[in-house]
Amino acid sequence: DRTKWNAITQNGTKLFCSPALYKGVLVFEDQALKFELIQQKTSTERTKSERFPTISSSFLVDNIIGGNMKSVRELLDSNICPNSAKDGVTALQAAVQEGNEEAVKELIRRNVSTNEISRNVEYAMKLGYQHIVQALSTAGGNFSLLVQHAREGNMEEMKRILTEWKVNPDSCENNITA
Repeated sequence: DRTKWNAITQNGTKLFCSPALYKGVLVFEDQALKFELIQQKTSTERTKSERFPTISSSFLVDNIIGGNMKSVRELLDSNICPNSAKDGVTALQAAVQEGNEEAVKELIRRNVSTNEISRNVEYAMKLGYQHIVQALSTAGGNFSLLVQHAREGNMEEMKRILTEWKVNPDSCENNITA
């Protein structure tokens, strides 16, 4: 039930607490307090990780599944890692699965892993989400099937994929481009 899901995830983000996995232990971090303490230090006192803290949080995946883009942006603004996962499902996989183009583009904008982008091009294609395929391809996602068709000399299928799906024409597999 999406209403229940949204209520759970909204309450979690309103408190600015998010679960994170740290050395195999689930910890709840108070983001508001953490950033307040970091901001009190001068810039020379801050470590590199304090300047660019990212925390993996399953709440990101929950909010994407629930379609709660306001909370997704709040979490990403709070330096939650765009590569966060829950039960083996990454935030980008969840966005593709839900057909949530807005979430896909937001994760790309927030520097989700290029490997993660490439892993999801074929998945989006299989689900029939043309705009998501195009967004992933524009972000540099590779489509290995295009390379396979090039290797086999199947120009018709390559042409169809490039025109119909608008995938990255520079797609590569094992450093071999189409």
